[in-house]
Amino acid sequence: MPISNLSLRSLHLLKQIKNDNSGLALTEFAMILPVFIVLGLNGIEVVSLATTTMQVNSIAATTVDNASRVVERIDEADIEEIFTGTRVSGENIDFANKGRVIISNVVENGQTGTNKGYTISWQRCFGKKALSSNFGVTDLGKTNADMAAGIGPTGNKIFPDTGDALIFVEAQYDYVPLSPITFFPARVIKVTSTFSVRERVDYTVSNVTNRTVAQRRSCDKFSAT
Repeated sequence: MPISNLSLRSLHLLKQIKNDNSGLALTEFAMILPVFIVLGLNGIEVVSLATTTMQVNSIAATTVDNASRVVERIDEADIEEIFTGTRVSGENIDFANKGRVIISNVVENGQTGTNKGYTISWQRCFGKKALSSNFGVTDLGKTNADMAAGIGPTGNKIFPDTGDALIFVEAQYDYVPLSPITFFPARVIKVTSTFSVRERVDYTVSNVTNRTVAQRRSCDKFSAT
């Protein structure tokens, strides 16, 4: 049976459609575009997490350095200035609202025998994040050997030289990913930093400026200002 002109035209059209690759590249691009977007967002997230972690490390290092530099005797006013620097250095990541810095002053406890060790003689805090020290509070080890090995994580504890003091700083920050499409979940960035006190003869905290209890940076307060 002879093939009609209509059938021939239909076959020719089907052959053209079969061999038409004009939209292939666009189709492939549309298929892989979501993959590129996810990879790109995660690349940005890697950079953001790295730079934020570096900044939290810098905040801890700056805080411990400033706290250890105060000579002769440290005052509540000095602590206020130290935390002002902490707040300013963390402004671009909103550290005051999302983070917490804890300064601990570690000295020998003055005990002998099995009670000999170290103690946290005072502690001051800054930041709105609800957090207590992971390594102890004021007066821990004062009359016993609870801090016989010093302060810090297990296996990496540190203690002051005989007759000296040590400033130990903990900094924590709640990191939130920039995008919900990421392989990196929200996390807490934790940093510690230590420095020996320099040229200080009195390891207590004075209050020459007569700051009220409400004005002092005690660790029972959670404030971003």
